[in-house]
Amino acid sequence: MNAPLPFAETRAVPWDRAPLERAPWERAPWERNQGGSLPDPARAAGRLVACSLLLLGVGLCLAGTTAPAGATLAALRRHAVHVLLGVACLLLALRVPPPLLRRTAPVAYGLSLLLLALVLVPGLGVVENHARRWFRAGALSFQPSEFAKLAGVVFLADLAARKGEGMRDFRRGFLPAFAGLLLPAALVLAEPDFGTAIYLLLVFTALLAVGGARIRHFLVALAIAAPLFVAVAWSKFDHVRARLATLAGRPTYQVEQSIVALGSGGILGRGLGEGEMKRGFVPLGHNDFVFSILGEETGLVGALLVLGLFGAILHAGLRAAQGLQGNPFASLLVFGVVFAIGLQAAINLAVVTGLAPPKGISLPFVSAGGTSIAVLATGVGLAASAARASSSPAAVGTAEGSFRTGHTDRKENRDG
Repeated sequence: MNAPLPFAETRAVPWDRAPLERAPWERAPWERNQGGSLPDPARAAGRLVACSLLLLGVGLCLAGTTAPAGATLAALRRHAVHVLLGVACLLLALRVPPPLLRRTAPVAYGLSLLLLALVLVPGLGVVENHARRWFRAGALSFQPSEFAKLAGVVFLADLAARKGEGMRDFRRGFLPAFAGLLLPAALVLAEPDFGTAIYLLLVFTALLAVGGARIRHFLVALAIAAPLFVAVAWSKFDHVRARLATLAGRPTYQVEQSIVALGSGGILGRGLGEGEMKRGFVPLGHNDFVFSILGEETGLVGALLVLGLFGAILHAGLRAAQGLQGNPFASLLVFGVVFAIGLQAAINLAVVTGLAPPKGISLPFVSAGGTSIAVLATGVGLAASAARASSSPAAVGTAEGSFRTGHTDRKENRDG
């Protein structure tokens, strides 16, 4: 008679038992490191907020130096208003309880889809840089794709947390989540904004993969959707063809000037406000290419400090997500927010250094733009609020209890 496998009896342990009572391979993705020493989510969330505020300060310092000649004070004043708005959004988001956030997640996601559809209507949306992506009312402007980034992260984090192991089922778990991923990206592509559409797909895909979706399901869906996505962008939008063509040829003028600006800064830079490349050589030096001006004026030292702050945001966010393994929603929300920030920074830096074609994606917290700053700060506040609220033993116990109850219900339904 053959001896049973060493873990055969363990695999039969029902899902309604506590995570620590199950073997590591039986746990959901957010549970697999339980039993060891986990980081303190509240402390990690504090570092996340502090680094975000420091980057807002860096952007405020650069606002005056990157402004066109004669408009320094106006640019500084406008950016200061945006920073204050961002700080206010962050502080308000810190007071939002996670249960309220989860209840309103579908409403916010639906509102983001509505705004993305309305911005395509001539007369409502304003065309700028070949794309209809803005609402404008006098001096005020709003970019709905920025709001869609955060609304999508919150909605998909809640969806994945509710479904739990159901995310591994293609029809009942993966397909609804993939539809939620695809809709905002398709509407953004229609603006057209190819770079932001790809960015949304990457952020939402990473979030659902961490949330338990099978990688092979993504491969099947992307094998069908990705060629159609690229074919539509290539055939319909001239500026997409022009930007993709730069990958095989010479970089565009703005990328060339950006590399020159970075190289001319040396180790310590020319000094804040003393840069020359912002005077008509580097387009969008206050926005998409602000890092090249930073490199010229503060040198390698200043550039590395900013990169270090982004690295600290990623580290703090991932540590907080790891410490929230008993609360799937909070863990996925924190991961989604910091991954979105890190990916946006990586894409912007790749463009500035000539590793990717221009995509119109700004440097988080540093580039000018009120909508971007407000949404990013709100995301950090919501992530920190979820981490702080979920770090208490009572909150973790409640979350773990609801997790066990959900799996018990699924098991009973399956057995019945």
